[in-house]
Amino acid sequence: MTRATAQEAPEDALQRRVRESQRVDERVKFIYNSEDWHRELAGAGSGLVVLEVRLHQLAQPWCPSCVLLRP
Repeated sequence: MTRATAQEAPEDALQRRVRESQRVDERVKFIYNSEDWHRELAGAGSGLVVLEVRLHQLAQPWCPSCVLLRP
């Protein structure tokens, strides 16, 4: 990831942030069921998995991490 420099113009900084956001968006996976969840976890191996939950009903029985996050 590149860092801004003192000489970086505002437009260049904006373009850099857009490119960095696009790289993040390319790695986002949407999970719809337990098969998706287990496939992505297996595919990640020892890599980092970040879970962002966007549900009104937070805890799904097939999602152990969701159950742990239950209010």
